[in-house]
Amino acid sequence: MARHRPRSEWLQLVQAHQQSGLGVSEFARRHGIEVASLRRWRAEFAARSVANEAPQFVELRVEPSTSHAALMTLEVGHARLVLGSTPDPHWLAALLQALAGQPC
Repeated sequence: MARHRPRSEWLQLVQAHQQSGLGVSEFARRHGIEVASLRRWRAEFAARSVANEAPQFVELRVEPSTSHAALMTLEVGHARLVLGSTPDPHWLAALLQALAGQPC
């Protein structure tokens, strides 16, 4: 008969799997758990994580520039970034992810 594990233990196992670099089957074998159970709990925690995430959009205002004034103003929470030229889109995406506290 399979051992009943509390939700908190499954959360620790899912986090350990994510950090292990092992495949699902190998991790399950090493920890004596069913592959199907690990997959189910991974999906459960992933679904809850996505449901609790903040929206991934921030306001970006681009104003026409007729002088040396700012070309772009980006506001995230209480932070404000004023740019005088158009930045590289990849740099801007990385900056937005960092400001939002998300991994790049």
